[in-house]
Amino acid sequence: MDRESSAASKSTILRRFPAWAVAPTVFSVGVLLFLPALFCPLFLDDYLQAAMVRGRFPAKRGPFDLYNFIDDSVRRFLFDEGALPWWASANIKLKFFRPLSSALLWFDHACLRVPIVMHVHSFLWWIAASLAARALFRRLFSERVATIGFIIFAFAPCHALPLAWLANREALVSLTFGTLGFSSYLRLRQDGKWAWGAAAAAFFSLAVLAGEYGLCIGGYVLAFEIFRRSDPPLRRVLGLLPFALPSGAYLLVRHLWGYGARGSGFYTDPLSDTRAFLEVAPLRLLSLAGDGWVSSDIDTLQPRWLLVPFVLTALVALAWGPARR
Repeated sequence: MDRESSAASKSTILRRFPAWAVAPTVFSVGVLLFLPALFCPLFLDDYLQAAMVRGRFPAKRGPFDLYNFIDDSVRRFLFDEGALPWWASANIKLKFFRPLSSALLWFDHACLRVPIVMHVHSFLWWIAASLAARALFRRLFSERVATIGFIIFAFAPCHALPLAWLANREALVSLTFGTLGFSSYLRLRQDGKWAWGAAAAAFFSLAVLAGEYGLCIGGYVLAFEIFRRSDPPLRRVLGLLPFALPSGAYLLVRHLWGYGARGSGFYTDPLSDTRAFLEVAPLRLLSLAGDGWVSSDIDTLQPRWLLVPFVLTALVALAWGPARR
């Protein structure tokens, strides 16, 4: 069989593969790929949150506040008991505003209790996030491109951590609602029906209530409005409202109630600890780009400047096509 006939045969097979079978097949393979996460025991923050639910944490934590690890109510006690080392910052704070994800974890620790069952819950959110991404891809691209994107998204290694680490599930929850919000937002801007605007605002609200990761979707919304040159500037500014209003309300409540991170070498908060965030931002940007393009580990790569040529090459490659057009 020559090359052309072989390609034609493969194309025929792809066309004959039933559309309804794509998602079940992808998820079946995905479960096998991520199977170790299903049997992962509790670790790190999972133990703290379990203690909060069982009333064994030094301070009382309700169902919506399981991500409040260190604040004024427990900091001194944690230092005195050695849970925080003496060299830690005297004003360290790790208090995250993630009420929706907190409530889901409260249900897990209070009702499900068995880690493998709790991980099944996380796998359901992975499926939901992947289906939301598939719906978005099908709206923007051809069926073939959308299917390829769906497969790549579902199998992405970045899902391994939130599947294995129960406390990190908020990333999947935020991603699910953020993607649904962006899909609804596109329907609003393309069809002009404000019912889609209400849906987008509702989904974006759920995304940020699940975690600050939901704010990242704002980059896509802003990019859409910047490059939608067919609309006048005022209309494009108004188009931001379904995302801007819930995000602004989230940030205001987060500030008034004293949430945020401070004095941590791992978490840096651009709002409450702007200087620390800006100091590490360039290196972390290189780390993200290097991990995404060449699977480098920033913690082991020495010297770290070796990332620079890889990142610059990737940026040039990405920009070359659009720049030419």
